[in-house]
Amino acid sequence: MNKCLECDKDAKNKFCSKSCQNKYYWKKPEYREKMSLMSKRVWADPIAREVLTKSRKTKAIERWRDLEQRTQHSKIRKAYCDSTVGKEQIINSSVKRSIEKPESYGKNNYKSGYYFSKKNNKELYYHSSYELLAFNILEQQDAIVKYEKCKFSIDYVSPDDGFLHKYIPDILVIYDDGRKQIIEIKAEWQLNDEINKAKFNVARKYCIDNNMDFSIWTQKEIR
Repeated sequence: MNKCLECDKDAKNKFCSKSCQNKYYWKKPEYREKMSLMSKRVWADPIAREVLTKSRKTKAIERWRDLEQRTQHSKIRKAYCDSTVGKEQIINSSVKRSIEKPESYGKNNYKSGYYFSKKNNKELYYHSSYELLAFNILEQQDAIVKYEKCKFSIDYVSPDDGFLHKYIPDILVIYDDGRKQIIEIKAEWQLNDEINKAKFNVARKYCIDNNMDFSIWTQKEIR
């Protein structure tokens, strides 16, 4: 009896399971690169892509119809989501997506879209009409060298569940004298929300620690 190269359990061959085999090889950069290239070539072929898509959907439907498999999958998923590692990975993934693809994050009934900034020479995504008005104001101020949507997050403890969450401020402003400012855009009625208060508190502390200014703009400041 051999030992599994991944988990060191008893195995008939090199690995005790397909899962261990995948984990073992996926750690190797050359293997990941090879699989990535293969995947790109396959998905570049419309016929192959259609066949694979149909096959995956069929298998997923078959698995979901199996009550035992569905129950087992739910248990595994719940255990992962409840774990410290799982929560951290889910939050980090969400934060990364919201920064890299803002148009796919925070869908709501507010006006949203892209605004071309001459100062930045690029389009900036706005999540609300208030953010659009703020962009217009910042664009017209000569003392401002650059402004953009914040690309970092700040940890805060939610008063609702007591868990650690990540908060992404709205706008980072850089002035010609080197000063930096974080601007949070909120409607007046949102200022007394307990979760927002928790976010504002950690944002103020973050700004103090990093020699930055923090401001909250409501309809009073942008109208």
